[in-house]
Amino acid sequence: MNKCSLFDMDFAKIIEDAFGVSVDRLRELAQADRLLGKKVYEPNKRGGVVSTYEVISVHISYCSVLVGWNLIDGIYSNLNGFEISALGKSVFLTREEAEAALRRERNGNRI
Repeated sequence: MNKCSLFDMDFAKIIEDAFGVSVDRLRELAQADRLLGKKVYEPNKRGGVVSTYEVISVHISYCSVLVGWNLIDGIYSNLNGFEISALGKSVFLTREEAEAALRRERNGNRI
């Protein structure tokens, strides 16, 4: 008889078995939940400004996590919000990150 301890098991496998979802999916859901009520920033290359939004909702489906927002300052580029996967790529947690992305875009690099 082979005895198995928790130390012999893969922690991610334990979580997936217990909750029925992958660790990556749980991380994505937790990240979206922490955004509620917070500000996010989006560089807007058309207006050359950084727009500020407040996160007002999180919509979870089988294949994606959508974050809803309200414009606080700037220009709406997308009325619906963004997918959580855009965080750190085209939507940022700080104004400084968004301004740096806008500068890179102006210099010919992609956001």
